[in-house]
Amino acid sequence: MAFIILFRYSRKRVSKLFVNYTMHFKHSLTCLLSVALSSTAIAQEAPTEKMQRLLDSAKVHAKDNRYPMFLSQAAALADKENDAGASALLHQRLGHYYYDKFPKLSINNNKKAYEQFLKDSNDRQAAMCLHSIGFVFEEHLNKHDSAINYIQQAIAMHEKLHDTSELANMNKYVGVLYAKTGRFAEGKSYVDKAIKTYKEQRYEPGIAVCQYDMATIYMLQKKFDSSLYYLKQAKAYWQRNKNQSRILNVNNQMVAAYMMSRKQEEALKAMNENDKMLGSKGLYYGDVLKHYQNKSQFYMLKKDKEKAYSYRNRYMELKDSLVKQGIKINPSL
Repeated sequence: MAFIILFRYSRKRVSKLFVNYTMHFKHSLTCLLSVALSSTAIAQEAPTEKMQRLLDSAKVHAKDNRYPMFLSQAAALADKENDAGASALLHQRLGHYYYDKFPKLSINNNKKAYEQFLKDSNDRQAAMCLHSIGFVFEEHLNKHDSAINYIQQAIAMHEKLHDTSELANMNKYVGVLYAKTGRFAEGKSYVDKAIKTYKEQRYEPGIAVCQYDMATIYMLQKKFDSSLYYLKQAKAYWQRNKNQSRILNVNNQMVAAYMMSRKQEEALKAMNENDKMLGSKGLYYGDVLKHYQNKSQFYMLKKDKEKAYSYRNRYMELKDSLVKQGIKINPSL
């Protein structure tokens, strides 16, 4: 079976799991944590033994359910020592751990990390926590307005910081959120802002992702020809760069547009192309599930029950495997 990633950082830039700081930390706990989460030692203070034991235990249990327990204990220790930097990093890490497993715990930990980053005068990482909160509300709780609220807070912080790359990233993301609430013109205006920024930066991957997001907005607006126009542009870029994960994602969207346009043969071509990529590394599990779902539904429509059940079984096998790992699957899949 192909290696499947649990989330696509480059699609939405989920806040980084490992943070490298260039500043000199004042507190020993923050110093220790920065060393534990990075290959580069930042400060010279001696770490506390208790924190060292907790981080060592977390590392040993990184793949079992005791991992968050040790991180939580380390976070409590950082709070006790009034070390905002260490507390922020640990709660951010817990927020990522719970992201696909327990969304509400992810939100709570990212909120705590946000507060602590502000105390530590690290506004950029505080903004990244707002990203993560918005993503959880959107991807796991389907609360678009709540997601918009947090993403807009992040946008305001990125504007203040003159962080154009993250500002563009959030502009395109919130654009789709507005479209999901029926505010299509507003959504397109935000994606256009992002495209303008990426063009100024000559950052082609950003432009391609914006084209996909614009296609999503037109899809939601039921303007399928316009959606396909932008999808084909995005796909052409990812094909030139041989990014099969992105192509799989774009093809899934094209299948939906073709089916809604009653172009079933074109939809089948895109699905067959996806089949050939399933052995690739780095495919996002949500895109693989969506592909299996699309193909099963297509063959049910064609009354080919044998093929329909075959893809349905593949869908269920992957979904069951993810659930056993504690991954919370988006209700739309």
